[in-house]
Amino acid sequence: MLPQAMRSALLPYLGEVRENPKLFSKRMLIAHHWTLVLLPVGLIAGHVIVTLAIPQFFGPEYSQAVEVFDILLAGWALTLLSIPWYVALQAGHNPWRFTLLIGLVVLAAGISGWLLIPEYGVMGAAWASLIGCSFMLSFSKLLCEDDEKITDGLALFCVAVCYLLSIGSTLALMGLLTLIPAKNSIDYLRSQSGNQEEE
Repeated sequence: MLPQAMRSALLPYLGEVRENPKLFSKRMLIAHHWTLVLLPVGLIAGHVIVTLAIPQFFGPEYSQAVEVFDILLAGWALTLLSIPWYVALQAGHNPWRFTLLIGLVVLAAGISGWLLIPEYGVMGAAWASLIGCSFMLSFSKLLCEDDEKITDGLALFCVAVCYLLSIGSTLALMGLLTLIPAKNSIDYLRSQSGNQEEE
């Protein structure tokens, strides 16, 4: 729900400056930093809430649903990280690229689901969804002609962490490292807020 709300808010925010490439890029960067701030919050809160809620409300026989949710949580993380580029395609001068992106995502998720669901059931569907989300992040950046690599590394890291959560490994605690880029992004956003006040 959060990624969809951010997309809705960002569309007019970026759309109104599409004729000003410098301001468009600046606003995209601000949006990118907000996604980095929200990433650890969503990962931690999502896992903790579902881990506690599913057995409590549905009983221990549904505890395997937490494993599926953890894979879907990785998809949520990739969707969140893709927001600035995804919306830039919608708001930019070439909206046909956005249509191409959606087609690629649907195709990737569809083929993945066709291959994985018969063999792995619900978990296969979760992985197919994650594959679709990874296509959304990768191709939205590619279609925006952005070669920034930090987000790609962070996306792979989130997939690894969520997989480790799904198998109950304590190595998943390394996911707390996402707090480092979040802290750096908070510092950046504060500095931008200070600059706007001075102007």
